[in-house]
Amino acid sequence: MHTDETHNMTAHLKSQSAEKVVIVGAACRLPGSDSLSTYWRNLMAGQRCVAPVTRWESLRETAVHGGLLEHVDEFDAGFFRISPNEARCMDPQQRLLMETVQHLMDNCGVPVQTLRDLQCGVFCTGLPGDYKFLLAQEPESAFSSHSFLGNATSSLAGRVSYFYDFHGPSVSLDTACSSSLTALQIAVSQLRAGECESALVAGVSVFATPEVFEFAQRSNMLSARGHCDAFGDEADGFVPSEGVAAIMLMSASKARELGLDVLASIEAISLNHDGMSNGMMAPNSQAQAALIASSYERCGIEVGRIGYVEAHGTGTRLGDSIEVAGLVNGFRAQAQPYDTYLGASKSVIGHTLVCSGLASLIKTLLIFRHSTIPGQPLARSLNTALDLDRFKVSEQAVPWPSDKAYACVSAFGFTGSNAHLVLGKPEPRKIDPQNSPGPWAFLISAQSSPSLYERIRQVLGVLDGLPDDQLAALSVALGKGSQPYRLRLAVTASTRLSLVTQLQQWLATPTEQLGVGCSKVEVLPDTVLAERLQRWLAGIDLPLYDIGHAARYPRIELPGYPFDRKPYWVGTELIVAQAPVAASSPRRSSVLDTLKSDLARLLGFEQADIDTSRSLRDYGVDSISLIELLSQLGAGASRMQPHDVFDFASIVALAQALEELQPVSSAASREDAVTSVSRSPMTWTQIGQGRAIVLLPPLNMSAQAWMQQVNVLRRQGFALHIPSYPGHQGTPLDEGRFSLEGLVLEIEAYINEQLEGHPVPVVGWSLGGCLALALCRRAPAMVESMILISTAACFGDDIFGKTIELNAELQAHADYLDILLEPRQSIAEQVGAGASMSALSRYYQMLGQLDFSAQLPGIAVRTLIVHGQQDVVIGGADVTLLQRLPNARLEVFADQGHFIPLTAARRFNELMLDFVQARQP
Repeated sequence: MHTDETHNMTAHLKSQSAEKVVIVGAACRLPGSDSLSTYWRNLMAGQRCVAPVTRWESLRETAVHGGLLEHVDEFDAGFFRISPNEARCMDPQQRLLMETVQHLMDNCGVPVQTLRDLQCGVFCTGLPGDYKFLLAQEPESAFSSHSFLGNATSSLAGRVSYFYDFHGPSVSLDTACSSSLTALQIAVSQLRAGECESALVAGVSVFATPEVFEFAQRSNMLSARGHCDAFGDEADGFVPSEGVAAIMLMSASKARELGLDVLASIEAISLNHDGMSNGMMAPNSQAQAALIASSYERCGIEVGRIGYVEAHGTGTRLGDSIEVAGLVNGFRAQAQPYDTYLGASKSVIGHTLVCSGLASLIKTLLIFRHSTIPGQPLARSLNTALDLDRFKVSEQAVPWPSDKAYACVSAFGFTGSNAHLVLGKPEPRKIDPQNSPGPWAFLISAQSSPSLYERIRQVLGVLDGLPDDQLAALSVALGKGSQPYRLRLAVTASTRLSLVTQLQQWLATPTEQLGVGCSKVEVLPDTVLAERLQRWLAGIDLPLYDIGHAARYPRIELPGYPFDRKPYWVGTELIVAQAPVAASSPRRSSVLDTLKSDLARLLGFEQADIDTSRSLRDYGVDSISLIELLSQLGAGASRMQPHDVFDFASIVALAQALEELQPVSSAASREDAVTSVSRSPMTWTQIGQGRAIVLLPPLNMSAQAWMQQVNVLRRQGFALHIPSYPGHQGTPLDEGRFSLEGLVLEIEAYINEQLEGHPVPVVGWSLGGCLALALCRRAPAMVESMILISTAACFGDDIFGKTIELNAELQAHADYLDILLEPRQSIAEQVGAGASMSALSRYYQMLGQLDFSAQLPGIAVRTLIVHGQQDVVIGGADVTLLQRLPNARLEVFADQGHFIPLTAARRFNELMLDFVQARQP
């Protein structure tokens, strides 16, 4: 029975769950601050960082205030290997989150590879996102495959895990204003369960439209005075703000092993819900008190040892009074004396909504670091109606009480989800003073020349006022966990003056002389260090100092990576991939130029920005854009599998391989190739022999979408006829002649010419279902029966907004679909049709104008409607409308969504066969 083994495993799990989780890094970008240090300065100064909202013209003449971040349209797409065209289609929340996560990596100083080895989990929250509504207003330039990922809430965590190659749990969630502490609670649980050994928790709130302000204003929730006066007598509403924050967690023992600074320990974190109160948006003091009391009792927290509570503190009279009552009753449950300061960061930065819990937590981390509690800014005076009991609200900064060990953070969601956190103040790390005479090595690294120059300036800023005896600590800070960025500079120096002089000289160095491995190195007496330095300059990913050595020096906090940001926003110039001007097939000498030109056009770069010594991944090429790229490159590229292309280390190497695959004889020109497929706007695939059946696929999906139906239908004696629509799989789309009617005419002509006009069963899925309806309306005699899967009779202008989450739905079935598909390729690669951005926009425009509502009663073809209740595009009202078809019956899949033929194939195939084989008498 393996009793000893079971006992040991149980003991290990108990030990693991009992071990404390600690915070080892933090980063934030909040109103009025882009770093931890500026956030602390604003807190200490009581600086209100909200102002009249002027970002949107509709609010410029109002008194509405908000805490808005600057330059939210800007992003360093190149750093994250994202193309300009994809960056323009990304919700700014994703962009700001990625940059702040990188600053978190810089702050904690743990190499990314170490975090990979620790199976780092990612737990994120963000607003539902309103950028997609701006995209929908610019369909000509904004509709693309990137828009799906770029605006899906699941991509907040997913994109972080993808970019850093983390394999731990990856979760995006929303519990309103308690979201970020809820994410923290789940992260702590996953760490204690052994699902991951490190965890990243992040939250972001960014407004692309004035929607939040307008809703709050109409609901009379905004402060009329334009400031959040938490606990003040002028509290009259909240002030919406933007923000992004992130922290890194791991076990206390792992942090010690890695020599990391501990910013705080997680002593307790608990969640509950208000249940039924005076209204779903009305807070419940009894539930808040119960949460606090039960959490303290369960985790052994004594209220007398709590020095500070960072309250939710929205600055509303009702909310403040209910929260204070909950705190007082929760503390009184222990029947012990307490003496605790109370504050709220929202009086400084406003209410950052889903990010607010982490903003409050980071304030508390800074209180621990500086052993000081900032004063609570009040507009006039304290609200005397609050029964504070033994809580104290100080308008002046006070020292941290030496007899206190804990601080608490509360966050409450407006839908009733509550979170309460207890943090433990860490003991200062013991430093073993080192008197090494130097010289020391100083590493500076960046992905672009502007960022490298700015990083040099950042280091010079740190050196301003830094004493010589701190140079070794600066060397350690720069060398510990240094990322292997493309451009690297190493300087050695023994004195501050020498280092400053050399860095100033590098600032004057022309850009073209800054490259991989530039250095100005004196002779290093430490031969091991010298060897590491040379390896680092050569591009090997390793820290300059080992963990034990680095732990002996005091921590010097460096500024975060200086991103080389550029504006990316819908409505700005977008490079749309179009078919090239007709020309001869590229000869061997011009393949590289052709590849470079096509790549620039497809991704939105200027051609001069393409460095052919770098890889396709460096420019943000993914599997979907790669299919389109290869389709434009002629015969050689058609003989190469998309997943193989990523194996090439550079664009030059890819071009050489394509040259070798080019036919030796004078092949057909690109013009001939395009003409040969454009004689008909639609190409068809026939599979099998026998009774004909027409399968019309969804938008931007190939014949592979029917992979689960092909063999079933062939075994039953069917010949499958599947079209590829114009603009799909490399075929052209004539925008001047493109229309729904044109597509239906092509289907009608094919049935007449190839199937001799005999009535056939037609199975239409999504867009294919719309085409089936149109065919029935135009030529009902051709359609023996019709199956409509995930189809609507009309979509309206918000079709893009509805389809944003489809990729997330497909990914939710990834485990199942990976069994069916080639594991080296993504789902999208294998079932997608590689439609271009311009083609997709035309299809969405067509669908937005489609409306069969009035014609439905006149379509008498025998019809089966197949609907998934979890479909994010087709709702119950759409299905009810379709049931106006006079000869239709409905089959509902309660646990399925938009992709039933793929994700519920067995049941669907049975229905399909029963229906198409039951011919009308």
